[in-house]
Amino acid sequence: MFVVNVPKPGVYPLRLVWFEGGGGANVEWFSLTASGTLALLNDSGVLGAIKTYQARTVVTVQPTISLTQSASGSSLVYVGILQSSTTVNGTYSDEVGATSPFSVNTAGSPTKFYRTRR
Repeated sequence: MFVVNVPKPGVYPLRLVWFEGGGGANVEWFSLTASGTLALLNDSGVLGAIKTYQARTVVTVQPTISLTQSASGSSLVYVGILQSSTTVNGTYSDEVGATSPFSVNTAGSPTKFYRTRR
């Protein structure tokens, strides 16, 4: 056993490298609680067990698209990655370099269908 000093809360990278050469050995990472109980890391069944993960909140933004028209032309306002196809059920490809709002040339151009993805 050995002691790991954690002077303040934070993220501390640790790595365990273990080579087993054919014997019946195993390795466990645990902590010793204030009551003297051995608790495996992340053990939800032991009060005071050390948590070795960082809680995260992920905000998921759904792709959206809308068409705006003005005297100067039409544009798509979207969230996500803009894709286009020449047929509604066709193969859609990313509009490389497109940014919102995206100008749509409707004069003399072939029909194009647009969608967005994450």
